[in-house]
Amino acid sequence: MQTLTNAMSDLAHSIVQLRQDRAAAATLRGKEVPKLATDVDGFLALQQRQRLDHTAAQRRQLASFMSDLTASVSTMRNRFRAELGSLREALEASADGMHRQLDLHRRDRHGADEAWHSTKPAPASKPTADRTQRAEGSDYKGR
Repeated sequence: MQTLTNAMSDLAHSIVQLRQDRAAAATLRGKEVPKLATDVDGFLALQQRQRLDHTAAQRRQLASFMSDLTASVSTMRNRFRAELGSLREALEASADGMHRQLDLHRRDRHGADEAWHSTKPAPASKPTADRTQRAEGSDYKGR
């Protein structure tokens, strides 16, 4: 019976040893879990910080882009305004010259008509009310 007792004793001893091994493994796993949890928390905090830094950098880039865009649009509008002003002045000068030429041609035609019909020439220095009004109205008010 000695062998049966030895076998039972060995079995009990192996059960105790397995329980001790499982307890030691559980202790090691418990230590690994807080370590992994700490590592994961650190990694998540690092990711959060990087995301916040990236977001802040994107906001700075967007603000810089918008201020540059606003300045460019303002510069372009000022340039357009100046170009339109010079074009307006050129057109007004051209229109004024054209009105003068038309008035001279009208006077010349009127004088030629009078000479043809042998009538007394009308005084050329007195402009009619319509011509005076047109000449004064040529100053473009739609600015």
